[in-house]
Amino acid sequence: MSLFAFQQQFPDEASCLAFMETQRWGENGANRYCPHCGSLKSYRFADDKLFKCGDCRKKFTVKVGTMFSDSHVPLQKWLYAIYLNTSLKKGISSIQLAKYLGITEKSAWFMLQRIRYSVEKAGRGDLLGNSVEADETYVGGKRHDGMRGRGASGKTPVGSIAERKGVIRREVTENTKAVTLDKIITDHGEPGATVMTDEYRPYSHVTKLGYTHRRVNHGKKDCVIGKTTPLLVKVHGVTYSSVSKLSTLAFVQSTCKSSAQNMSTATLPGS
Repeated sequence: MSLFAFQQQFPDEASCLAFMETQRWGENGANRYCPHCGSLKSYRFADDKLFKCGDCRKKFTVKVGTMFSDSHVPLQKWLYAIYLNTSLKKGISSIQLAKYLGITEKSAWFMLQRIRYSVEKAGRGDLLGNSVEADETYVGGKRHDGMRGRGASGKTPVGSIAERKGVIRREVTENTKAVTLDKIITDHGEPGATVMTDEYRPYSHVTKLGYTHRRVNHGKKDCVIGKTTPLLVKVHGVTYSSVSKLSTLAFVQSTCKSSAQNMSTATLPGS
């Protein structure tokens, strides 16, 4: 597409929003869904920009749950930045982009980071999208020190990410620190997807990774988000009953396929 053609197709913010709605939800919003709870029941406000979910009652725009989330930069400038970064042979620097768009270099750098990351991820066809759930657990090992949970000795940490009615993926990890769990989410989660976790602190900045983040608080006996029950509550509660440390890796690898099939048809409490 030439620069002239681009400017004709996206002359203002309204045309950019209309393009995004068609790309994401189909013609006339036929497949529009709430990015917070997944409901297909929503209403459009008079400004033609804002929507409200008929179930969870939360408001959203077409940008929520995408790489444009939480950005005050107009969508027209975002699309222009994408055009420049993908059409120029060597891409574009944050300094150049800042001058073209009339924004700060910091904002330009932030935009390019998200654009490049999304382009890289878009090349993969195996990412988990829509609503996914991330969790971590410790598997196997006998308790010698009387401790339970994350502080127990002789146990192996396992990180999991699951797509609702889809694939479940697990990884044996060295620890459950933020950098480790972030990598699992970004390696397997489609940019812009809604990621549901518990209140464990390492998940506190999932939004900054380019995802919509929702959390449950187990400390308050909260195991349900809206009308849906997290899959991983059942995955960890049932699948990891008693597995020795030595067989953890083999166990994780052997159960991935079968778990995906089982969870795709499972009926969970509260669903």
